[in-house]
Amino acid sequence: MCLQTLNTGSLAWATGLVLGYLYMVMSWGGYSFVINLLPIYCLASIFTGRLSSRLYIAFAPLVIMGTLMAGVCVCVCVYIAFAPLVIMGTLMAGVCVCV
Repeated sequence: MCLQTLNTGSLAWATGLVLGYLYMVMSWGGYSFVINLLPIYCLASIFTGRLSSRLYIAFAPLVIMGTLMAGVCVCVCVYIAFAPLVIMGTLMAGVCVCV
């Protein structure tokens, strides 16, 4: 789904990517690895000259809405607590979106 979002640059696919990320947050504890790969991929895209608006359209909703929705999961999944809001990968992904 991530590659489809990057190839098309569609906000509809980005919303699907956010929902997939939310499912990963609720079912599997490895969501932090996914959010940690975003800054690495964005920096690699900047250094190789492949930065485009499609990258921003794909990852900005994921970082913003995904982090907020993962924080809302506190009510549903107690074991998550406030981890999505304070892990370093989420902060770095937010910095990459702002840049």
